[in-house]
Amino acid sequence: MSPALSGVLGLLVPILSAADARGQAPPAAVYVDVVRAEAVQPRERVIGSLRAAATATLAALEEGPLVELTVKEAAAVAEGDLLARTDTRRLLQQQREQEARIAEARATLASRRAELANLRRDLEALEAAARENAVSQRDLRNARTAVETGEAGLRAT
Repeated sequence: MSPALSGVLGLLVPILSAADARGQAPPAAVYVDVVRAEAVQPRERVIGSLRAAATATLAALEEGPLVELTVKEAAAVAEGDLLARTDTRRLLQQQREQEARIAEARATLASRRAELANLRRDLEALEAAARENAVSQRDLRNARTAVETGEAGLRAT
């Protein structure tokens, strides 16, 4: 037994025996522990509200509901960190619609190229026939106009 503990017990024994001699109930149990030095953080109770030293306003490139928030409130973040995820279903639908429009435009372009190639072949045939006076000048003008219209339509696509 340590000398400090035996000294404390030596003080308690006379107190306990004196309480029994007077016919009183024994005193409440006392628990003893070795004193040790510890660092403690001072506390102070205050009333008020906390305000952030710095704030930031966030803006998303696309609007929509959030499906995940990847950081906790008051967490430190760095530039480029992912803060939240938005629902991408609307954006994916818009992407599919744009891809469909592009495919449609490509098909229109291919169709107009083929149409123009056919109009040019018709014009060449009419020009050859016109050299032998086998076609009217009106039909030749109409063929030239059709080629010019086809070219303009192709440029507009």
